[in-house]
Amino acid sequence: MDFFRQALLLNYKAQELIYLEPKTETFKLEKFAPFVHGNNILEISDELQDAIYHIERNGNSKIILTDLSIKLTRLLHKNPD
Repeated sequence: MDFFRQALLLNYKAQELIYLEPKTETFKLEKFAPFVHGNNILEISDELQDAIYHIERNGNSKIILTDLSIKLTRLLHKNPD
């Protein structure tokens, strides 16, 4: 959730609010930010919260995370219009 929030802030030019640095050298928040926008952030947040809830309720984590990754892929490729 924090990475998506930071990407949204970067996308909306609020650099002074960005504090999170990725631990991997190959992941660049600047390249990820254009994919997170106002048209998909609420759906992304809902899907992440649903996955967390289902895992907390002892759901099969492999299936839940696979489903989440497919949904996030579709949401990240959604047009910002």
